[in-house]
Amino acid sequence: MKTYNPNYVAHTRWMSFISIVFLLTLTISSIASTSFPRGEVELGNPIQFTLPIDSLDSVYLDMSQAQYVGNQVLVPAWFNADDQVFAFDFAFRYDHTRLEYDTILTAAAGASLLTNSYLNPNDSIVRFTSSQFSAIPNAQPIALVRFNLVGTSALDTTDLFNLVGYLNGDPCSERIIPPGITSVMQLDPINWVTVFPNPVSNDVIIRSAVQAQMEIFDAVGKQMVGPVELKAGNEFKIDTQRWPLGRYIIVFVNGLQRWTSQLVVSH
Repeated sequence: MKTYNPNYVAHTRWMSFISIVFLLTLTISSIASTSFPRGEVELGNPIQFTLPIDSLDSVYLDMSQAQYVGNQVLVPAWFNADDQVFAFDFAFRYDHTRLEYDTILTAAAGASLLTNSYLNPNDSIVRFTSSQFSAIPNAQPIALVRFNLVGTSALDTTDLFNLVGYLNGDPCSERIIPPGITSVMQLDPINWVTVFPNPVSNDVIIRSAVQAQMEIFDAVGKQMVGPVELKAGNEFKIDTQRWPLGRYIIVFVNGLQRWTSQLVVSH
């Protein structure tokens, strides 16, 4: 007949408790050490990748597209980015001797934005912030900065300055397009570049009808190619055989014009 040994039972229970604690510790440590690649968003759906906002994304004040109404002028503000934008902000200074700030209106593409704009009299800086839950249209007038003209009938190159831009809350590059030049939005880059085959498994050929600078980025913003100069009418071949499967963003820049194309690698 077996005898009951309380010391043995207590020891067995204690060892079982230690084993459970050890297993839980390993599980928690494993979860805590798990990291996701930059740019991934986990919301219970398939992971989505977004490119980071950087110097390749730009905010513009476009004096070349200014609209004159009586003694007032409206200057369009817009952005060009290779990813979806949900918040569009900028700030700038202006020549008080020639312009009197009135307000900032929203254009048709920005009609659904939640906005706030004001002139700070302490630092003479005009500020504009905006956001919405859906993506804001790219390369279209979003806001219209309205001034009263003071002692002048037209804008001058030096009337606006010190522009600072933010997209999705992150700093980006900025550009004040002076009056009297062709605006970026008047150019049509649709037929400028041919990318074939697309999807691609081995070599992709890129042919540009104009001279342009090109860069290629993967889905998390890692630079795969460039910057390289494309000559008008020439072909540029890229071996993608060792590239991971997925989508890539091709960025082209020609002077003030900047546009993007998508490349799919499928071995």
